[in-house]
Order: sequence, then C-alpha cells, then structure tokens
Amino acid sequence: MLLSPGDMAQRLEAAANVAELGIFVRDDDRLGGEWNSQMYRMFQFDPAQGLPTQAQWLSRIHPDDRARMAQSRAVPSSAAEGFVEHE
Repeated sequence: MLLSPGDMAQRLEAAANVAELGIFVRDDDRLGGEWNSQMYRMFQFDPAQGLPTQAQWLSRIHPDDRARMAQSRAVPSSAAEGFVEHE
C-alpha cells in the first residue's frame, strides 16, 4: 500500500515529534522557509507569529555558536556545501 504525500507528511511529523527532531526547509527565493512544530518548541517561538527573524533566532543560539550559525545563514542554500548541524 502506497501512502499519499499527505499521509507521509503526517507520519514524518509524528516521528519528528517523538524524536524531538526539529526540521526546517530554507527557501532563499522567499527569504524564508518552513519550520516543523518541534523547531518552534525547541526555540520557544509561537508558530502563530510565523517564522522568527534571523536576529530573533540567533538570540536563542548559544553565544559560542552564534557567529558560525550567522555565517551559515549568510550563504545562499544553493551555494552551501553540506549542512550545518546544531544541538
């Protein structure tokens, strides 16, 4: 039985919630992206307020990691090699 894309998305969201896994999609064309519900919980933002600004997001990053994370965000995703991981 093949699942519909909507069913797959629901299962992925449920698995991410159980694993406490934040997922985001970066969209340079819209200067934004999407966060799953766990990203909002992890960074303590209200999803009803939409995506946080870069400054708001960086304020929740550990001070030792801010420069690296700000630099990774400055590089367009189409030009980025690999990915940035943050705990």
